[in-house]
Amino acid sequence: MPTQATVVALAARVERLRKQVESGDLAVDPGVGEEIRSMLTEQMDQVDVWLRRSIDLARQAPLGQNPVAEAMAGKFQQRAGDADSALAGVLTPYRELLAKAHETVGVAMQRYGDFEHQSIDLLRTANGETNA
Repeated sequence: MPTQATVVALAARVERLRKQVESGDLAVDPGVGEEIRSMLTEQMDQVDVWLRRSIDLARQAPLGQNPVAEAMAGKFQQRAGDADSALAGVLTPYRELLAKAHETVGVAMQRYGDFEHQSIDLLRTANGETNA
C-alpha cells in the first residue's frame, strides 16, 4: 500500500517519463509495453478494490453510544476518508498516477512504432525502393 510520500515521489518519476516520451527521447517496444500496461492495469484494479473498501471504512462504525466509542469510531472514519493522509486520500492520487503511467507507456509504444516505420521508409528510400 503506497504512502503519501511514495505517491509524491512516483508522480515526479512518471512526469519525467512523460517528458522523455513527449520529447521523443524514449520509446517502448510494443511487446514490452503491453506487459507494463498489463501490470499497471492489474494494480489499478487492485486500487479500485481498496478504494471501494475504504468507502465502507469511512462510515461511522457502530461502536456504542459512549464518548470513548464515539471518539474511536470518528478516528477510524477520519483515517479511511479522503483527507490527504487518509486511506482514500492516498489511494485516489495513486490510482490517477497509475492511469497516467498507463497512458504514457501507450504513447511510448506508439512512438516506437512511428520510429520503426520511419526507419523502414528510410531504408527503402536508400535502397531505391518506392513505398507501395
